[in-house]
Amino acid sequence: MQWLTTKAVMVSIPRWRSLALLLRGSSLLNFTSFGLPPHPLHKHGARVISFKAQRPFKGTTKATRKPNGSKYLLLEEENQSHINWWKERMQMCRKPSSVQLVKRITYSNLLGLDVNLKNGSLKEGTLNWEILQFKSRFPREVLLCRVGEFYEAIGFDACILVEHAGLNPFGGLRSDSVPRAGCPVMNLRQTLDDLTRNGYSVCIVEEVQGPVQARSRKDRFISGHAHPGNPYVFGLAGADDDVEFPDPMPVVGISRSAKGYCIVFVLETMKTFAEEDGLTEEAIVTKLRTCRYHHLYLHASLRHNSSGTCRWGEFGEGGLLWGECRGRVFEWLDGNPVTQLLCKVRELYGLDHEVAFRNVTVSSEKRPRPLHLGTATQIGALPTEGIPSLLKVLFPSNCSGLPMLYVRDLLLNPPTFEIAVEIQVVLNEQHPMVAVSPDLGGVVEEQLLLMRGLLPTPVRDDPSAHGLFRTFGPNHPESLVKLLELKEVNHIEFCRIKNVVDEILQMHRNSELHRILQLLFKPTWFATGLNIEFESLVNECEWVSDKIGEMISLDGENDQKMSSSHVIPSDFFEAIESPWRGRVKRIHAEEAFTGVEAAAEDLSRAVESTYVCGMVKEDFLPIVTRVKATTAPLGGPKGEVLFAREHEAVWFKGKRFVPAVWAGTPGEEQIRQLRPATDSKGRKVGDEWFTTTKVEDALMRYHVACAKAKARVLELLRGLSAELQTKINILVYASMLLVIAKALFCHVSEGRRRKWAFPALVEILNPQFDAYWNFSYNLK
Repeated sequence: MQWLTTKAVMVSIPRWRSLALLLRGSSLLNFTSFGLPPHPLHKHGARVISFKAQRPFKGTTKATRKPNGSKYLLLEEENQSHINWWKERMQMCRKPSSVQLVKRITYSNLLGLDVNLKNGSLKEGTLNWEILQFKSRFPREVLLCRVGEFYEAIGFDACILVEHAGLNPFGGLRSDSVPRAGCPVMNLRQTLDDLTRNGYSVCIVEEVQGPVQARSRKDRFISGHAHPGNPYVFGLAGADDDVEFPDPMPVVGISRSAKGYCIVFVLETMKTFAEEDGLTEEAIVTKLRTCRYHHLYLHASLRHNSSGTCRWGEFGEGGLLWGECRGRVFEWLDGNPVTQLLCKVRELYGLDHEVAFRNVTVSSEKRPRPLHLGTATQIGALPTEGIPSLLKVLFPSNCSGLPMLYVRDLLLNPPTFEIAVEIQVVLNEQHPMVAVSPDLGGVVEEQLLLMRGLLPTPVRDDPSAHGLFRTFGPNHPESLVKLLELKEVNHIEFCRIKNVVDEILQMHRNSELHRILQLLFKPTWFATGLNIEFESLVNECEWVSDKIGEMISLDGENDQKMSSSHVIPSDFFEAIESPWRGRVKRIHAEEAFTGVEAAAEDLSRAVESTYVCGMVKEDFLPIVTRVKATTAPLGGPKGEVLFAREHEAVWFKGKRFVPAVWAGTPGEEQIRQLRPATDSKGRKVGDEWFTTTKVEDALMRYHVACAKAKARVLELLRGLSAELQTKINILVYASMLLVIAKALFCHVSEGRRRKWAFPALVEILNPQFDAYWNFSYNLK
């Protein structure tokens, strides 16, 4: 044994010597190839350089090969700031279960995985390695990866899920495994809402659905993101869900200049930004208290004040803003405030550097100053404990949403005198259209509601409501823009878009409402920054309405019926076909619809009977008839054709139907043909589910036909979204115009009920006055 070891060492000496020379030579070669070395080379150095021309080294490479995944264990300098950011979040965890998970976190990579724990490997090709690649693209977002029927998170992200989404860690609190948590596919929306409500952004990774080869991993891709005020919309085009979009949350930047304080609002969904300059410190604090933002950036100019110190807020100047921001999470930025803030937004949302943002800033010339913080608080424009809300006085009790937000913004940031006059003229024009009905407590009479969308809709199914108003109108313009850009507009949203443009057209065609429509153009420009001509708006609304009406299946149209069969449960066809029927007109997908109907008939015949050699050879029906004809006092046979909802199949479910003695009675031949039903992975479903080859083949053809029909419907919906992308500005403008119209009408109706009178607007040119007009009515 000693002799073998000595021989092995003697044989390997030349190889190690050559390896040492090679390593020394390669380092010198790399150095001299880019320039002269700091010290002159001697003969020994020249000798090493000439070694490169010799025969290539053929020794073993195991000594020089790095172990897989080792590069991810090194703390990269560029990721240090992101890891420190996650470390701060881990220290804020308070739940006992999440605190236990944090103890297994290591701060050496972006996932926080300890490779020494079970399932912590970061070797190339593993799922953890794949997740790390996605994480490196969005290092400060919680990453949820689709794995089968779950969305899983590991490391830092798992701790956040347990802390804020109320989920339990996978594997309990075992200390020998990396932190893992997740949620079922059906609970994704709720989990995203919980995370965004706590201020986190989420990156969702989907896996490509469909069969894969054995021992091969499914392909995955980033399907979208969820941010505070900016929900996840992937897959909505084919869903029945009417997703309620939250109020948009901009990215806010605050700076200071010789004019005063400046605040910049950036909306990623709209690709717009607005800048307000020359504000007082109180105005900035008021805007912060009334704005729910996604992220706050403070410019370095706030640190410098007239006293020459960089210790912000210490010497009184800027102290109010400093006290407001010290309890908030913010980051500092340098350079040009607007340019750098837009760069931060692109980085935050993963946008390309070429993405442009449109400036929608409205000039502040001849515009009153915003309300002081104390004034806004005392009159109830801002929610304050002990002070009644002014907005609840200005509107009917159940009016909320966008109209109230619009009026609140008018109160806090008064428009120019010209815009104020236009708004009051609209109020005067709407006033004769409102009649008070004493028996309804001041609710608008329905016969005077001249158009469906402009006026609030009475709640008919609640007798106690007595015609009180629902929340009405379209979704946020921001949600419309996002759905159109990502081509995820479903048939419900298309119907809503058509209602919006139809309401504009109805106002245009009505003699009494035509003037109101014209008067609303300047207030709408003031709110959106879009300048659109009257005729252009009307023509584009007509085009959009016609385009949607040609494609989308509207209410009352009955050109599509579910497949049916007297032997197959109706809920089977409803479950399979409802995700795509009733969305587009049949004429646009006639071939696909016909294929589904033919496949459904084949499936029905396969379940009921099949013609073979001119004779009727039934499958399930004779067995069912045999079971029903058999009676037994205790535990007789059972069997029927049922819908296996989990497996989306129609199978025979029965027990104790196999005869003890085969006597050639009716149904025995069909019983012999039965085989246990299996799921998509070939596993036996249960002891009571059975099928036949003929039924399985027909079932497969039916599913293929339905898949083609669904794909065709999605193709048509996304094609319509692509056509409407060029009309985004028109749709945003029309949507905001209706919001303003409805806000003003609700205010008029409530003022009429309270017997208010219009105030007189007077333009005050003295700059010492902060405001010149009163939006609400004066009480008589």
